[in-house]
Amino acid sequence: ATFSGVRLDGSVKIRSDGGAVSIYGNNGTSGGDYGGVRLGAGGSGGSITASGNIDITGISTNSHGIYIESTNYEISSTAGTVTLTGQGWDGVTIWDSSSKINAYGKVTINGTGSNGIGAYITVSSTGNGTGWIRSTNGNVEINGISGNTIHYSTYIRMPIISSLGTVTISGNGPSGGVNAENSYWGS
Repeated sequence: ATFSGVRLDGSVKIRSDGGAVSIYGNNGTSGGDYGGVRLGAGGSGGSITASGNIDITGISTNSHGIYIESTNYEISSTAGTVTLTGQGWDGVTIWDSSSKINAYGKVTINGTGSNGIGAYITVSSTGNGTGWIRSTNGNVEINGISGNTIHYSTYIRMPIISSLGTVTISGNGPSGGVNAENSYWGS
């Protein structure tokens, strides 16, 4: 399945038992508070699951490239990889610490924030640290690039797990690279 210009409400579930899921959203120069791809808008418990690879790309000129908004949102590939690529004011933002990203293979998150945060993993504590980013058989790589002169490029506020591979986290920007806060509200 391929989608363009995407907003998925909180309870929407996308499932592909026999293949991949690809989502692309670009809000161009139009207004809008939540950018290229907005997942879990205004709700709880939405999901994207597939047996193959899951690739999500969001581009925004004035907001988030990818914004995972709801509580208990899950992105899971049972036999493939998960890749999130966001470019915008903020690159990739996972709002709540109850969200889960799972992959059999590699998990890659690349966020470029032109004037915000590149990879913002997570903002809110309402999930009490019950979520994670995890690969069971591959690596986890999180990269944040920012042009912001106030914030770090990458924030990590939830568990990042690679059962059989390596975890690589990077950040590049004028105010600092990576800020990992392990005491952040139960993470």
